[in-house]
Amino acid sequence: MSLRQLVFVYQDGQRVESWLRNEDGWSHEPTVLVRPNGSLALPAIAGSLALSAIYADVAVPRLAGD
Repeated sequence: MSLRQLVFVYQDGQRVESWLRNEDGWSHEPTVLVRPNGSLALPAIAGSLALSAIYADVAVPRLAGD
């Protein structure tokens, strides 16, 4: 199996969606981050990435409901 995680980073607001794949297929629901203090787990590389680091020095509006 090559691709194990697919991450979408929104450019029109602070939102990240992460889909994971295992032996049974892709997850049915993504992990969604919208809060600046959130952190995205990256199990394929045994690490994580803070949402604030993804959007550091980038002027993007917060999405409705945040």
